[in-house]
Amino acid sequence: MKKETRRERDKEMINDPRKWGTFPFLPVMRKMKGSGVEVGIILSAGDHLTVFDCNLFMLPEKLSDFGDFDRWDYRSIEDLLDDGWTVD
Repeated sequence: MKKETRRERDKEMINDPRKWGTFPFLPVMRKMKGSGVEVGIILSAGDHLTVFDCNLFMLPEKLSDFGDFDRWDYRSIEDLLDDGWTVD
């Protein structure tokens, strides 16, 4: 898949939580320098984009417990994608 095509598809998916198969969570990943990947999830929260350092198998029982995870906050989908995240 071409990079721009992938980016547009990811942008569309992130922008429309109704398409998320695991709503209110969207699994994402990014390649790390060297080898391996970093995984995370986006939690649907309106205009705020936050990637939490966890996966669907590590979800806390309460939303308030997400504060225990490392996180990356983004102002826009473009910023999130520019940081290397893609929809998993």
